[in-house]
Amino acid sequence: MENRQHIFVVPGASPVPTITTPLSAIFGDHVNLLVFPTWRAAVDATDNVIPSLLILELTTDNISHSLSLLRFFRASYKLHDVPVLAAMPETSIDLRPPLVEVGVTDFLSLPYDAIELKVRCQTLLRLNRQQSIIRDKADWLEGRVRSAVKETNDREKETLKLLAKAGEFRDEETGNHINRLASYSRLIAQTLNLPREQCNLIEQAAPMHDIGKIGIPDHILLKPGRHTAQEKRLMQKHTVIGYNILKDSKSKYVRMGATIALCHHERFDGSGYPDRLSGTDIPLSARIVAVADVYDALTSTRPYKTPWLVAQALKYLEHERGKHFDPDCVDAFLCHSVSLQSLQKAV
Repeated sequence: MENRQHIFVVPGASPVPTITTPLSAIFGDHVNLLVFPTWRAAVDATDNVIPSLLILELTTDNISHSLSLLRFFRASYKLHDVPVLAAMPETSIDLRPPLVEVGVTDFLSLPYDAIELKVRCQTLLRLNRQQSIIRDKADWLEGRVRSAVKETNDREKETLKLLAKAGEFRDEETGNHINRLASYSRLIAQTLNLPREQCNLIEQAAPMHDIGKIGIPDHILLKPGRHTAQEKRLMQKHTVIGYNILKDSKSKYVRMGATIALCHHERFDGSGYPDRLSGTDIPLSARIVAVADVYDALTSTRPYKTPWLVAQALKYLEHERGKHFDPDCVDAFLCHSVSLQSLQKAV
């Protein structure tokens, strides 16, 4: 019973409806025939029932009102494809063009022919059923595509995390460092009002900043004391190594990771490495990660140092504003000074 199609009928002004009676004879119990005293009542009923076909008896007296209600009817997504059959006197043929413009599907001349009425209604009902099947299939396919895209994105993000962990594996830094770095970087990006997609990219790419350390010898990478000038030059090569590892990927996340790996040790005043870039010549993603990376390094325990207090680390960032760091990125980070301590513990 629930699968029956619904026909909405809005009769004309005649005391005896001209179409309702023959429709009952044509379809019997195969369809649910709903007759409404007014156009507006039919539109209101669509809140509970979506018709398979709407039949209107139109005259020159109600054409203007019907045009405005048809526009309202068609504006609804759920009613957009419902076939509309307008039954009109044959002498009203000049009124058809504006009705077509607002969504009438077909016309029936009055006085009607019973066979023509049956054929037109059956054709429009079949059209509605086919459209419903196509729409359901499209919705199913859209759901499958969304599911497949989500699965692919989740798999890619998991791979990115594993890749980032590989970069930290031989260093003294922990997985919590890359998680905090990702969170801090996203926080800065959001505060700078970057688009959501770019915030996501930076968050996922930031943990790959030090992937190039896998190419640095252990005696340099793990040395507890100060590096010699030569060791320092070798250590600095991790930026270029990381870039070369990541740069040819088809993944937008990994390509941004390559940019961050190469440039996150550049300094805003041009005294950084490897290319001594300055100001906005340094990619924004790398300027953001530079702030997040240094802050986390300062506030984390290392074999050669105790962690700084949050207030000390923030004071250092402020002191290096415009020298080491992009002023806008520092200001964006300092906006969250009150919540940073709790955020650091949560990540």
